[in-house]
Amino acid sequence: MASELPMESKVALSSVGAPFEPPGGALFVWANLGAWASAAGGELALFEQLAAGPPDGSGGVLLCPGESFRSPGEGWFRICPPAAPGGHLSVGLERLVAGLSRVGRGRTPSAAS
Repeated sequence: MASELPMESKVALSSVGAPFEPPGGALFVWANLGAWASAAGGELALFEQLAAGPPDGSGGVLLCPGESFRSPGEGWFRICPPAAPGGHLSVGLERLVAGLSRVGRGRTPSAAS
């Protein structure tokens, strides 16, 4: 069902302590990565670091920075689980968790609640 967030997405976001908004009928989920964006130097910097991936070149992950989509606040990113073909969602989530671990958490911006 499109309005439900796949369990693996819930587990991955919860494992790093990232707040998220369930889809509620949409095909995407809002993930509040504000604390990591703060540590990375802003939303765009976090996007670039996650897309670049680790220094070993094993691959990054692309998320949609929320600024372009009227996000709930700074540091929110759109994740679209239904767009990932079979098996790719779990790989993307693993890369997201690894990328957030590399960046580390900063303070959570007060505007992103």
